[in-house]
Amino acid sequence: MAPPIAQRLEPNKTSPVNVTGDPEKTWVRFQLRDIAPEARGKARWVLELNCSIVDVVELYVPDAGAKSGYQLVKGTRSERGRSAIIPFRNYAFHVDAPAVREATYYLRLGSFGPSTVPLVLWREEAFGTYAMYDYFSFGLIYGVMLAMVLYNLFIFLSLRKGIYLTYVLYMLSFIFYFLLFNGHVAAAVNLGGRNSQVMEWVFLGGAIFFSISFCERFLDLSTHTPFLHRVVAFFKGVALVIILLGLLDQHEAAAVVSNAAGALGPINLIIAAAYRWRQGFGTARFYILANLSFILGTLIYVLWTLGILPVNIPSNTIFTLGPAIEAVLLSFALADRIRALEKEKLVLDRSRALYKKASETDGLTGLYNKSHLMQRLEAEIGKAAQTGRPLSFIIMDVDNFKHYNDTYGHPEGDVVLRTLAEVITAEIRDHDAGCRYGGEEFTVVFPNVEAAQALKAAERIRQGFAGWTFQPGSGAGVSVTVSIGLDQLLPGEEAAGLIRRADQALYQAKQYGKNRVVPAPD
Repeated sequence: MAPPIAQRLEPNKTSPVNVTGDPEKTWVRFQLRDIAPEARGKARWVLELNCSIVDVVELYVPDAGAKSGYQLVKGTRSERGRSAIIPFRNYAFHVDAPAVREATYYLRLGSFGPSTVPLVLWREEAFGTYAMYDYFSFGLIYGVMLAMVLYNLFIFLSLRKGIYLTYVLYMLSFIFYFLLFNGHVAAAVNLGGRNSQVMEWVFLGGAIFFSISFCERFLDLSTHTPFLHRVVAFFKGVALVIILLGLLDQHEAAAVVSNAAGALGPINLIIAAAYRWRQGFGTARFYILANLSFILGTLIYVLWTLGILPVNIPSNTIFTLGPAIEAVLLSFALADRIRALEKEKLVLDRSRALYKKASETDGLTGLYNKSHLMQRLEAEIGKAAQTGRPLSFIIMDVDNFKHYNDTYGHPEGDVVLRTLAEVITAEIRDHDAGCRYGGEEFTVVFPNVEAAQALKAAERIRQGFAGWTFQPGSGAGVSVTVSIGLDQLLPGEEAAGLIRRADQALYQAKQYGKNRVVPAPD
């Protein structure tokens, strides 16, 4: 108030007040004037400092009874029971309408980093409405973010996939950062300006670190874009630097680094996501939208702090809304990623099944091939040995097939082989195994079947095939027959012995005149 110092006060050329990082340097003098005569000394007003990152606030209120003519009211956001203080996320003071036409007030402001502070004078009733909507808006935003956290935490506990835990840590860091940044923690408990600022840097650094970790996992950058992965991973180191600077009380340096990370980091994440989208990873589109919402909220807040946007817009709400929308879109992205992975898994499973079937089946007849026969026979012999159940086996050979091929050609011979395969499939059970053993030889494995029952099935195959009439040329129809050897597994017998005895029975069938079924001797 003394003239030498009072002369250092300069007119404020912007609507908000620009506060430096030194609490001793920023003083504000303002007047309340032109109060209606009937309201002087009666009406109550609220002076709000519409900035949540101010750390030191002292209001000097005109008081004729005080020695200096002013009463000092130290600002606090969490203390209750003082008539001049209103508990709120921003510093807010009750200001009685002065009893004179004009009254001069002083403010001392301090911040651990540069900040922009709009001074807003409210009627008491209007401030109450404003505060109610403010708390409701932030409650809705935090509620959405917390719901996304709980939802993805549940998925993590169910699936045990690390990407969901990374998402949870990312969003929790953001929630705690915004609770500190927006003054909601300070409105509930007085942590002290320094402690609050240090915690802000810790949680902001944590949010950046986990956002990069989420990007790496979600887009699988190390596999698909190694160069971009190295660029994006650089910001994890930047996040750790922000945390370290905060712990060392280097708040202005931390602000510079965090501003750079906030400006460049999301752009690099979008570039990486766009590249992955171009590679065919369609889910990246949700990730791009999520980061665009974050950038938009941040841009609005930055333009507000620079005085480009009107001071009366809810900048903090919009700034916090960006990550809230991001949280929802990232949840959509995770869900779409799981859907895409499930689709890929389904396609892969189908491909594996096709490859497996191709490796086990004969391309001409569709029956199992010899490789599968040997595996199946070994498995069924093992089961039979354990359970004591019977196992029967037949081997068959098309009669005079070489002569048929030589006479009518190999394509017509293929028709004969495919027809025999169809007859075999029609006359055996689903869990029996019909195989093409090689050339014109076929086999069937009959699990849990006695030789007498297998003989009936073999006879059905023989008769059914003999009843077919082929038209290999322009002449009359031709019938083809098959000879079959049958065997039942003996105790302690192996696959080679079973096949050998069945093959001997087939040889006897050929010797006895063909077109018949011959059981192997006991």
